[in-house]
Amino acid sequence: MKKKMLLLFVAVVVVFGVFYTMDKMTYTSFQEIAINQLNQGDAVNIEIKRYSDDARISITDKNNTDKILKAFAGMELKKVSDTKPSGAYAFRIYVNNLEKVGMEVLQDKNYVWITQNDKGEVYKIINDFDPIKTIEHENLNWKSPN
Repeated sequence: MKKKMLLLFVAVVVVFGVFYTMDKMTYTSFQEIAINQLNQGDAVNIEIKRYSDDARISITDKNNTDKILKAFAGMELKKVSDTKPSGAYAFRIYVNNLEKVGMEVLQDKNYVWITQNDKGEVYKIINDFDPIKTIEHENLNWKSPN
């Protein structure tokens, strides 16, 4: 009887351990997904499109790109299985003139859709980081399509 109880206890611990590990694997950050992929000497530029009026901005100045990437590095994420709803902003990071990471800030500001290597995932922002506030706060010089 003691062996059966011990075996049952071990099985329950293993099952909970597997579920706990799988849940922890869904947590990440923008730092881990995108910024850690950049090298020190890379030429980085950021392009942002605001869908509400099709305004765009291209940021090539190293100080500005570093400032924006540093702000976004603090965005903590949890992968979710939701489908991609419509976005409010498109955010593209180009490294040495090649697109490295694409991100859409979704209408619900707590979610982002990140594409990398032709694969996209939806993430819920789990800390108080607001990507739209960060983008709009930078006093960027938006260019309208007209």
